[in-house]
Amino acid sequence: MMVESAFSQIDTRFAEQVIAIAESRSVEILRHEIRSAIEQATGSAAIGLYLFEDACPTLLFSSHVKDGMLDCYQSGLWRSDPILNHATATGRCGDSESLVGLDNWQDSLTFRILSHYGFHYNLGGPIRCEDRIVGVLYTARERGNSSYGAVDRLFMDLVCRSSSLAIANLVSLGALRGVEMLPPNKQVSRYSPPATELLSPRQADVAMRLCRGQTNKEIARAIGISDQTVKDHLAVLCRRFGAHNRTRLAARLAARIFEYEAI
Repeated sequence: MMVESAFSQIDTRFAEQVIAIAESRSVEILRHEIRSAIEQATGSAAIGLYLFEDACPTLLFSSHVKDGMLDCYQSGLWRSDPILNHATATGRCGDSESLVGLDNWQDSLTFRILSHYGFHYNLGGPIRCEDRIVGVLYTARERGNSSYGAVDRLFMDLVCRSSSLAIANLVSLGALRGVEMLPPNKQVSRYSPPATELLSPRQADVAMRLCRGQTNKEIARAIGISDQTVKDHLAVLCRRFGAHNRTRLAARLAARIFEYEAI
């Protein structure tokens, strides 16, 4: 009954957008159609579509999302992502706030990273090909906006279904190769409750830039802090990861960053 009520609230103009997504015949057209539909439905143009490679999500395309946030996700945030876990385990869409629980949401790692990059809520669902889950599609809503509701989740489900048809067509046309098809209900990540000793968004940003080979001055300039503050952050990270120098820290971070253990 609730689903029927939610469905009745979706304006019929979105039907054409959903069809346009399904009929996309190139990756770029698919990106444009998904972004356009989600922006009109949810008010946010932020999207990210990942396809699995060696059971890890690899970005196919994104829109209106900063590189730093994409780097955070790709480097290990996905391992504790409740949406990815839910999508691969159940084949259904979900939003992190509902999955984590309202009381725990603002204390969660996902919220902290989203908030650092200007968002407060995210929503996503599975991408399928030949009845196999091959990826996940995300959107996020900027801070100051309301959280996602039943209508948003239903619309995202329609977008994921139509996107799945487009992906299947692109695979059959040879426009996408090497798409890994996970068996139904195959989990590629495991969600665990927030740890008490996590990297702060600022520490995470410094750590990511270190791993990408940036110097202290380059890191300081990029994120608007002093060279000394960068050194202070690196000193804290060295202590936490048991590294005696910058080079050793970078190597350890590359292997362990964002696995989010309590150190």
